[in-house]
Amino acid sequence: IDKGNFGLKSVIGSFAISFVVISATYLSFYLAKGRSRNIRYVLILLLLLESILNNSSKFYNNSKINPKVIFKPNKLIKTLQSEVKPMERVNLLATSYNYTTDYLDLEQTAGYISLASIYGVRINEAITRPGSDPANLMDLIGVRYLVQKGEEIVPGSEKIQSFYQNPKLPDFYKFDYRTFAWRPETSNATYSIYKRPSALARLFLASSVSNAIQDESVLNKILENSDSKRIFLDVKDVRDNQVSGLGNLEILEYKRNYIKAEADVTNTEYLANSTAFYPGWFVRVNGKWRLPTQTNWFMMGTYLTKGSNTVEFIYFPFGMMIGTTYGLVILTFFLRRKTKIISNWNNDISYGDADEIMFPRKK
Repeated sequence: IDKGNFGLKSVIGSFAISFVVISATYLSFYLAKGRSRNIRYVLILLLLLESILNNSSKFYNNSKINPKVIFKPNKLIKTLQSEVKPMERVNLLATSYNYTTDYLDLEQTAGYISLASIYGVRINEAITRPGSDPANLMDLIGVRYLVQKGEEIVPGSEKIQSFYQNPKLPDFYKFDYRTFAWRPETSNATYSIYKRPSALARLFLASSVSNAIQDESVLNKILENSDSKRIFLDVKDVRDNQVSGLGNLEILEYKRNYIKAEADVTNTEYLANSTAFYPGWFVRVNGKWRLPTQTNWFMMGTYLTKGSNTVEFIYFPFGMMIGTTYGLVILTFFLRRKTKIISNWNNDISYGDADEIMFPRKK
């Protein structure tokens, strides 16, 4: 659907592959009516097709080194795991660990929603764009820790620790795009952890609200802006009154799919949440449910009225809910169908015939 990001050729290719797989699957069941052996042949061909597609998609991750060695937590990662607190993000783009998003239990910029999501790709491109200062964008999404190659001073950050490559037992690896394989970093490779005190909390009260089309062009406005708490909404979501960002905000509970906070404000304010905007998120303010407002293209938020507000951001995984419902419907259908077949079978034969069929006498 999103041709602008992936190209028409990729979209057509994806549809073509899906069409071939679905058509061949249908054909295999159609052929099974005549000879059951045919379905095996067609399904084996489908498995071969799937294996070819999977192997070709993994080509650029080819390696003669066991991935377990490359991606196991080294001293740098273990230090981060002990330092990073819930809701704080880490920028690991300079390391091999930007290929991972979950098992390290670190919320990365590379894993904004999921690995290689369009949000994450565009944010990472903006952060690493030559000639631009990404500090404001990293503050906005809550990047508290930054890992850089080398020991250069990062303005506005505090160096936590540096780690050096061990030539005999390498800790750091890089991908070689000439050989399409991983290899150990050079013996003089150094990586340093920096702490960024200016990173915003996961929830914050916006200092001002401006209108902007909710697409990736907002990233340029954020990079050019000096106030990280200024947020951009679609024109239809901007209210006449001006927010000030003043008030007391306390985050009471945090999970990956649930955030609860108390906010006491003296005016109508806008509560911004740097968790990614995605279908399935809901907001409950003082017990009243509403949908979150898309914010800064990749974030979400909601307006708060004057006074004390209890705010909950709650995520319901639509995919799992739809899949579970589908599975229950199919299971119910087959159970009812099986019950009907057994009922008809019992009506067609006598109990004596049934005993003979189920427990035949030995001759």
